[in-house]
Amino acid sequence: MKRILTLILAVAFAWALAAPVDAAYYFFQVRDEQGRAVTSGFKAQIYTVASRTQDALFSDVTYSTLKTNPVNPDANGVVTFATSASTVDVLVYADSGNARGAVARVVALTDKDHTIILDTQKTEKQLRFYFDADVSRGAAVDTGIDLPKGAVVEDVWIEVATGFALSSVSVGLLSTEASGDTDGFCISQGVDQTWGVTPGYTDSAFFRCEASRSRSTAAEGAGGGERFYYASNTRGALLSSWTRGQLSLPVGDLGTLRLASNGQYQETLHFVRPGAATSIVYMTNDRQTTSRGAAGFITIFYRALREK
Repeated sequence: MKRILTLILAVAFAWALAAPVDAAYYFFQVRDEQGRAVTSGFKAQIYTVASRTQDALFSDVTYSTLKTNPVNPDANGVVTFATSASTVDVLVYADSGNARGAVARVVALTDKDHTIILDTQKTEKQLRFYFDADVSRGAAVDTGIDLPKGAVVEDVWIEVATGFALSSVSVGLLSTEASGDTDGFCISQGVDQTWGVTPGYTDSAFFRCEASRSRSTAAEGAGGGERFYYASNTRGALLSSWTRGQLSLPVGDLGTLRLASNGQYQETLHFVRPGAATSIVYMTNDRQTTSRGAAGFITIFYRALREK
């Protein structure tokens, strides 16, 4: 008996030495607003508190095996991981099943917190997914995520995790489906910036797909008094209508461009009709390089008029 007890103590002592002193093991279950476990169709992305980078996660407190972040739940809707952080920020987002489009954010979660509530009843929804230039390489990638029929798409934002020079990403609906448009939501949005690389810009890794305006010079505006013109647009045809502003060269005034028109830009909504395209795709431009290209997350904001 003494030998067995000694062996147990020795094993426990060795485990204690192997585990980092500040290691914390987290486990929490995701439940809906009625307290029922959400067992599939979502991911949990873990961030260090007050940080814009994802945590390095491990399967246990020995830190012997890395764990993918975002984390997939087990069959009971429980998310587990180990990290050295005493508190973490958690983003839970669902892309399929009854919880599709639901999002929950928790700030400063500790290893003593074991439940996160995911409100599945709200009509305001978000679909979030990862994009990777190494996967796309200039070709459309079907994310495997579908918009529900009756969804009204309102907006698209890009979060850049890894920037790459002259890289861009487009977002839309599978072109082989009825009324599908590969870049119908977002057209060649630049993704060459990462967190904090641009002095003077707040949150430079977030980009909204929209038109950009250029301020006209005094000479350009002298002809019509306009103070800006629409120079480009990364918002797709399913979500906008626009024409580029035009500069002209007045007769007899060589070398001086004048603003002929500031163009027009109107944001619209996209309604997912029965029988129309629902499969979400993205496509990056092909930089033709062997090094790792741009990567990050795309979020599509929509309202659910019905869930089918």
